Amino acid sequence: MIEELYEGDFARDEIAVNPELEGPVTDNAIAGWDAHNCVIDLVEQDGRTDVVQNTDAGGFSDLYTTVNTIPGATYSISFDVWTESIENTAGNDHCTSTDSNGQLAINAGPLQLGCETGGYCDHGEVMLCPTEARVWTTVTGEYTAVGPMTTLRLHGESAYTAYFDNFHMVGRTDTCNVVVNGGLKGPVVDNTLPGWETHASVISIVDFEGRSGVLKNEDAGVWSDLYQSVRVHPGVEYTVSYDVHAVNSQLNTAGQGLCESTDSNGMVAINSGHNNGDTQAEFNMCVPAEGDGRWTTVMGTYTPTESVVTIRLHGEARDTVYFDRITMTPAER
Repeated sequence: MIEELYEGDFARDEIAVNPELEGPVTDNAIAGWDAHNCVIDLVEQDGRTDVVQNTDAGGFSDLYTTVNTIPGATYSISFDVWTESIENTAGNDHCTSTDSNGQLAINAGPLQLGCETGGYCDHGEVMLCPTEARVWTTVTGEYTAVGPMTTLRLHGESAYTAYFDNFHMVGRTDTCNVVVNGGLKGPVVDNTLPGWETHASVISIVDFEGRSGVLKNEDAGVWSDLYQSVRVHPGVEYTVSYDVHAVNSQLNTAGQGLCESTDSNGMVAINSGHNNGDTQAEFNMCVPAEGDGRWTTVMGTYTPTESVVTIRLHGEARDTVYFDRITMTPAER
């Protein structure tokens, strides 16, 4: 099976995490997708069940994700959408700016909504839109990537509601690191990093102990995690490696043995499916004793049982932890 999955330098595959847009909704997000200025729910709409409802909450309301792409590669895209209106609220022609309900806006780069210096941009570089309102339609198109990461935005417009049922983006995929933005690069926008979400932590990009531009995770309550969901192949062994600087990493605050529960500073925790970090993990990797209080590289292997897993960079109560990178690659190719 591995030869089929990883034949040649690149494989042709679905690159979107959770292309079915399945729930549950947790912290106003679903697996692989986050929300900006919108409230999302799973609802029934016009004969379909468990579709994503995107209700505008003020200005550029997007369900968005950042995916790994290969510059120069062309990807086939399709999504199902039901929209109350296809009006362009900025007064421009339909689908010429990111102001039409139910459209897909695509931006090159790792930033959540395509901005180069932080904040939020108002236009996508490529836009795909429905041409009919108040009926389920499948919108198709192509996108040629110009960067190693691409941000995809399922857009809802002010005063309207959009419903999305599927999103597929198929094309060449790098068979190495499955983590988006494994270098943990910024900028930090709304307390998130490109490709990553936070739970009960405050993050920043800092210089620390001889390294520049590393991630600082400050505990802000129980289960302090930077996390993302990734696509994996069940039954395939993956090598996980990350660089970390953590103090009190040998202290398990739950009183368990080290790495027996998700309660040590500077650990990586992995869950099957989608989880925002508000639970014990089924797989943990921890800082060895000699790595406490210094930069160290932690390595291990993990074999998933589901096609989506959630990776959590974990900080423990009252402590601060620094991460510099993380990779998750197939152990065999």
